[in-house]
Amino acid sequence: MRALFEEMGAEVNWDEETNTATVTQNDQTITFQMDNTAATVNGEVKEMDVPARMINDRIMIPLRFLSENLGYQVDWDDENYLVSITY
Repeated sequence: MRALFEEMGAEVNWDEETNTATVTQNDQTITFQMDNTAATVNGEVKEMDVPARMINDRIMIPLRFLSENLGYQVDWDDENYLVSITY
């Protein structure tokens, strides 16, 4: 999560005490807690299809959920197995 979204201009913070990641970009703030399907988007709780997970010290989150809630458009090219994220 960090590498992709920092490259896109977002700020990513990790709170080890609460196992919570926070992503901030363009007046949008999204908070994920590991192993929880509830995320907070600008103070509003929203459900994700799958929970955020910590795998090999990396945070894995639903890419579409985070991208769309930051205002990006996500498209899937089924023929080429390619995800496009545009702002």
